[in-house]
Amino acid sequence: VHAATGYMMCRMTQSTVYVSKAIASCLDQARTQGEAFNADAAARSVYDALWTKENRLQRDFCVFGGEYLMRQPVTGLRGFFGGFFELREDQWAGFLAGWPGLPGNSEHEVWYKRLIFGINLWLLVPPNVKLQLILGAVGFGGIPFFRCVLPVLQDTTLEELPSTGDTMLDGR
Repeated sequence: VHAATGYMMCRMTQSTVYVSKAIASCLDQARTQGEAFNADAAARSVYDALWTKENRLQRDFCVFGGEYLMRQPVTGLRGFFGGFFELREDQWAGFLAGWPGLPGNSEHEVWYKRLIFGINLWLLVPPNVKLQLILGAVGFGGIPFFRCVLPVLQDTTLEELPSTGDTMLDGR
């Protein structure tokens, strides 16, 4: 099993708490109000419980990382992962865990921790990777990436952002 699969399984298991509470609340509401269970309202409630603003920002940060890696040649990947695994274990493991309540997530759950993580990583990678990270952040990362690490942009909604056909917003 690939390590990423293990982290995904941990995220899914941890999220069941939020899912079950949201569904239970909707079931209780229908029962107490004498109404039929509204599946659409329950789905919205589950989504809202799982994808808080901070969780969406953290996810966007991880999506940027994944998109960056998919665009790199082998030498870039070696340089990136050389620096990535030189970070403190709680930083790199927390990035991979990427969900509230999982070990190391406190290193990424708020904007300034993601910014510190990014700066620390940038300092550890070779010059060619540093350049590619900057170009990626500005090029295909754009506003969604910068929203993850700069609070001034965090009130910008996805609907307000233009689609360029080559950003993290595509494929949502």
